[in-house]
Amino acid sequence: MASLLLVLLWVCMMVFIVMFVIAVVKKTGKAKRYVLYSIGSLVLMFIVVGTIGTTEKSTTTSTTPVEPVAKSEVKETEKKKEKPKKVSVNSKIKKAAKPRLGEKYRVEINEDMGKNDGGKIVLVRVQQDNITKSAADFETTNSLKKVFKIKEVNEITYFWEATLVHVKGKKTVETVDKIQMSKETAESIEWDNFSSKNLDVVADQYILSPVLE
Repeated sequence: MASLLLVLLWVCMMVFIVMFVIAVVKKTGKAKRYVLYSIGSLVLMFIVVGTIGTTEKSTTTSTTPVEPVAKSEVKETEKKKEKPKKVSVNSKIKKAAKPRLGEKYRVEINEDMGKNDGGKIVLVRVQQDNITKSAADFETTNSLKKVFKIKEVNEITYFWEATLVHVKGKKTVETVDKIQMSKETAESIEWDNFSSKNLDVVADQYILSPVLE
């Protein structure tokens, strides 16, 4: 576009010079009119060139590409805005109290009304047929280590249950091992060096069914 305008401007200038020379030589009214026309055309051409040049500059400025925001930056901003979800005490207790064994299990959490200190009393019922004393003690010990890291737990009791068949063939689900421990007892144990074989000795209450003896 700029090259074309320069060519037109050059042509107008040449026409102007030719007309000016004719007017000077002939000195006629018609020649003078040619000169005026040429001057007008030249001025108009300068105006057009200036206008187009300004338009091209503004167009170039306005069409400057805007760098897009990277997706990773957007995701990082969204993550910062998201507040971490607060995990409830009961959820923590249930997760820690869950043993690795157990065809069925249920965790019950109650307020310790005796102490009335905001502490919890936890009851865990685990059903596992063919359970042995050593397996129950081992799994309970692993869970106790985690449970008593939660300061709100005042006491926990594990009820290990199994299906028993009576002499007349009747099947019932009964507790075959009951293990109870308080926070005070748990705090007196060095868990890193503790052996589950001694759980029946240190527990506040340990009741074993004859079927597991």
